[in-house]
Amino acid sequence: MQINQVSNQLKALISEKHLIKLAKTSGFQVRHRCLSIVSLLKAVFKSLSCLQDANLSDIHQNLRTQANYTISYKPFHNQIRKPALTELVRELVIQAMSKLTVNTLDKTFFTQRGIQRVLLQDGSSFALHDELAPVFAGRFTAISPAAIELHLTYDLFNEQPCEIDIRPDVETERAFLPVSHTLEDTLLLADAGYFDLDYFEQVSQDGGYFLVRANKNINPTVTSAYCAGVELKEKHIKLKTLLKKRASQPLELTVRWKKIGPEYRLIYLPDEKRPVFLVTNLK
Repeated sequence: MQINQVSNQLKALISEKHLIKLAKTSGFQVRHRCLSIVSLLKAVFKSLSCLQDANLSDIHQNLRTQANYTISYKPFHNQIRKPALTELVRELVIQAMSKLTVNTLDKTFFTQRGIQRVLLQDGSSFALHDELAPVFAGRFTAISPAAIELHLTYDLFNEQPCEIDIRPDVETERAFLPVSHTLEDTLLLADAGYFDLDYFEQVSQDGGYFLVRANKNINPTVTSAYCAGVELKEKHIKLKTLLKKRASQPLELTVRWKKIGPEYRLIYLPDEKRPVFLVTNLK
């Protein structure tokens, strides 16, 4: 996508005509007001993009600066707290993503192997003002008593999110994984925070696939081991025992956590600071 094309699409998306139309269809603005949706969104975007800890007062101040008239705080607050504004911004984001995404992933490689979707699951935390801790508790109370986490399920084929959730940072990441029965013929990619053996078993039973990073503390039983395509004699031993001998070598392993439980593939990539452990049910 050319830069000029992106610029033109963004200009059309946030044009005054389009924003007023969205304001009416969302129910945010039924009749013309001095406080327009255009001015309000400009103040919101400017405050959130330029200030590290923006709050409502900052948005109000930006709004007053760009306007040619005095805007009291109460009418400003009455407008910005409307549920319709949330729906308006949500629709604006959806439209932006649909216009600006470009498909770059080769689907054929996956579909030929029976995978119809590839989803990426991840989360990012953001610190808030400390006084919000009773509502948005953070995991690291000494550093950020108040924090939120943005949980995202991203469709790599369509190159856009299919689920977005914002919750207190203290809540476990695993609760926001896609429900296993929705992952038939789907490959799920996730970081170590989403590692959950019970969930992996459910995904496998429902016809789905996963490739998830694990932390270095895992210690399953190794049932077979390969290095550079050559089968190793070490088997039916614990992972940590194997790595005492071969920590410097990349390994492809078959592992099991339960004696009669499912077997998974484990890819080990050595690194002095942070070795990589990838667990998958892909064959």
